[in-house]
Amino acid sequence: MFSFTVNTVPIGKSRPRFRRCGRAVITYTPAKTHKFEQLIADVYQRSGGVLITGPIKLEVTAYMPIPKSRSKKEKELLKKETTPQTNKPDGDNILKAVCDGLNGIAYPDDKYLYSVSITKLYSENPRLEIRLSKKEEEENEKERAS
Repeated sequence: MFSFTVNTVPIGKSRPRFRRCGRAVITYTPAKTHKFEQLIADVYQRSGGVLITGPIKLEVTAYMPIPKSRSKKEKELLKKETTPQTNKPDGDNILKAVCDGLNGIAYPDDKYLYSVSITKLYSENPRLEIRLSKKEEEENEKERAS
């Protein structure tokens, strides 16, 4: 299992943008999304991450900032990092950005991901916690626990 943390406010993957260049239409990823994906890849590599092959399980926990509009009492409850966050950005869009950021860096292609999950919680310290594990590692851990 390999875990790492990206200390930034999680954002979702934006829709692709289109631009005409003569008769051709060019599709590109918006700059904000591209920088976020690049940050994820950079942190993975600086953390000692290597290319993983075979079936991979990806678990993402997105800690979202506590809204300033909340009362002091609500803010104290949200600081415990157990309250689910159900506002934007959508969890699947955060997951897409993470998968695309790690594609070609942590795994050759995202087709190797057999299980993906995301959890969104509130926190005073916004960040992404990402865990990658190979299927064989999970099976070995289950055998040891038995």
